[in-house]
Amino acid sequence: MAAVSVVEASDPKQRLFQWTLDRSLPVHTSSSTHQVWHASLFFRTYWVFSIFLNLLVLSTLVSYNSTAVNRIYFGKEYVNVVLNPFLYITVDPLTTLLTVMISFVLLVDQPLLSSFIILLLTSATRTIIGYLLSRGTGFAIPRLFFPDSVYEESPGIFIFLWTLIPLSWAKQSTPVLQFKWGERLAALKMSSGVVTTLLAAQVLVYPLRWSILCGTLLSILKMIGRKRSAFKPWAIYVLCSLLLSGFSTLYHGTSLPLPAENDLISMSSAHDCLMTFLVMTAPRRSSPKHLIATVESFLNAFPKTIDGDPTPLSKHLKVVVYTRFSTHPVFDEYRKQMQSNTSFSQYVDFIQHDGTIYAQKDHLSKALVEVRSKYDSKYYTILEDDFPLCDGGWDSMLRLLRFAQGYDHCGLFVGTGGSGILMDAFAADTVSSLLMSPTYYEVPADLVMQRCVRGVLDECAQCKMVISPRLLMRHIGFNTSTWENRVYGEERWQCGWRHPFHGEVDVIVPNTDFPFHG
Repeated sequence: MAAVSVVEASDPKQRLFQWTLDRSLPVHTSSSTHQVWHASLFFRTYWVFSIFLNLLVLSTLVSYNSTAVNRIYFGKEYVNVVLNPFLYITVDPLTTLLTVMISFVLLVDQPLLSSFIILLLTSATRTIIGYLLSRGTGFAIPRLFFPDSVYEESPGIFIFLWTLIPLSWAKQSTPVLQFKWGERLAALKMSSGVVTTLLAAQVLVYPLRWSILCGTLLSILKMIGRKRSAFKPWAIYVLCSLLLSGFSTLYHGTSLPLPAENDLISMSSAHDCLMTFLVMTAPRRSSPKHLIATVESFLNAFPKTIDGDPTPLSKHLKVVVYTRFSTHPVFDEYRKQMQSNTSFSQYVDFIQHDGTIYAQKDHLSKALVEVRSKYDSKYYTILEDDFPLCDGGWDSMLRLLRFAQGYDHCGLFVGTGGSGILMDAFAADTVSSLLMSPTYYEVPADLVMQRCVRGVLDECAQCKMVISPRLLMRHIGFNTSTWENRVYGEERWQCGWRHPFHGEVDVIVPNTDFPFHG
């Protein structure tokens, strides 16, 4: 390991500064009147590259966008993983200056190879853990799905310095810098405290819980096998890490507020309805009553007074059950049942056309045209008849609806496939046309809707999609598909699963979690 030496310079000009690659421990001489320090090769390499790189970024000659895991995974911005530990992404110039000062103390005698490995591992570990806790667990283990882990930015050199604290303390017997106010121990105490303080300041601006925990994990792994006496304050370090990450979670992890009814009504001030739910239904083998379960999951969630009467918001909600089949036993049963249900009948309309052919794109296109002409609504929500709302899903949908008003968007997506897509008037009209376009003849109906609202198709290039972090609907028709011989896994597409688009760079998603029951 490259060590920092303290020697007596014979030439006064050489006493100002000396570079060396001496690998032996320095020898102190009591007659030394001028002490000079020698930086390791890593220190010099790091600082030359870091200063050069920061100047390039400040001058915009080098593009540096983001180190969030989703930008690396989906945006293929792998270079940012390598560049991030060299950059001073700070709150203000004073923070940058303090960071530079403490970097001298913590980096000056670090060995070259192991330091660069730690440098890269700091970014790589953050990326891997962010992926595992989002894309890796979102379907397999929903309770271990943490939506923010894939969007959290890495704060540059701060996490690298945080990782180095225990490693530097473990080498405190090596004389490095001779300050007037003390030896290396005093310098480390000062720098460790400053790093912690600066990191706490960063936490006030950026959510950093995963970055902090990843840095701590690397330090602990590096310290395994060392004598306990080599790092006595390890408990304080781990405690500070837990406190900082916990504070970051509490400070930045507040849930979206549930909008008041008046706020929701004002969203639809230019329209008769806030949301019109278009439930597309077709006969299924064995005639399961999925249609009834799906519609009533929404009707039961609609706001009501204590006496069960509709609230003002309820007048801005409409459910349209639509089929183009002459024979549909469950549709007929539910329509008859609803005629005697005074509580729900005011919300629900039934539209039936003669037909016997399963033609999803044709049926959906005609349904959108008809519903658009009959109902003036801010959003048109497409529902399949086997995707009921999850417990708590209605409140989460309203929270997402309010969140979406801060962004230019054409719709929201809270389900999967062709269910749970909310479209504004432009998207609904465009989709109804594209479904019958020869250009998209081979593209399934659900993909046409998704790609339009998402802005992928040229005809919908102006659109952006807002999604929920988790699915707010669940699939119950896994073994009764309208397509012959098609069977889905019973466990697929359930409440609380990661939204299929979560983490992708072209969608808008709140950086918070939604309540999950399941």
